[in-house]
Amino acid sequence: MNPSPRTNTSRDEDPATLTLQSVAGYLDLMSRATPAPAAGSAAALAIGMGAALAGKTARLSANYREDTDELAHTADAIRKRAVALADADSHSVARAVPEGSTSQLDMSAVPRRIGDLAAELATLAQQLETGGNPWLIADARSVSFLANAAHAMIAEILHSNDEV
Repeated sequence: MNPSPRTNTSRDEDPATLTLQSVAGYLDLMSRATPAPAAGSAAALAIGMGAALAGKTARLSANYREDTDELAHTADAIRKRAVALADADSHSVARAVPEGSTSQLDMSAVPRRIGDLAAELATLAQQLETGGNPWLIADARSVSFLANAAHAMIAEILHSNDEV
């Protein structure tokens, strides 16, 4: 007797869940002809990368400023929330747009949360750009660039959702 094939009905079993993928695997999923993961997840991933750089920059700035533990803790919290929001966006898009159809779901709820997180990351980036390790100024500025890119992506998603 052959066992029945396993279906991905649980969020924890969904291959589009960022925490279950390598970076290369997740990017491969994003490139496929499926509704999700899409731009909202990409924006959240940009925030996650920025937060990872922020954490590194904070930790390696301990000899230059006294608040590095607090900054690193904030960066870690943003990074974890970004991963969760990438998954939430992917799952909401996959539910709402199964085959190009629209849904009555609020398709802007998760992107708005991602936008709020981008703003938090931008604030953290500003703190890290002054008084930190001078060897990491490119990393600190890259945090700001990633936050701004995510913010621009979310603005476009929200605009697009208003038109649908």
